[in-house]
Amino acid sequence: MDNVIASQIEAIRGAFADGASANDMRAGASACRKLLAVLDSQPGQPLGSTQVPAASPLASPLGQLGPLNVDHALDLVILKLRTMVPADAARSTTPSGFQLPILPLPGGGGR
Repeated sequence: MDNVIASQIEAIRGAFADGASANDMRAGASACRKLLAVLDSQPGQPLGSTQVPAASPLASPLGQLGPLNVDHALDLVILKLRTMVPADAARSTTPSGFQLPILPLPGGGGR
């Protein structure tokens, strides 16, 4: 039993080590859950589930984007939105009737 506990503690230490990989961190989190399940259990009762909680539905798509810069992300969004607009709803060439009045600048407006 001591050997099992020691291996779980080593996994936790590995997760906190400098330069720990994602796998090391997952192993450390799993070890924490296993130890917590043992500590929360009642003597003679079966141990509870130590399954990893479900990931966020956004985790996978966002993880696939990786280091995407903002300009590239906006370009992708604009392209997607353009595909959602019907082809016959192209830009109108008729004037909308909106006019912006030109106001004189205070103080004569000269440069």
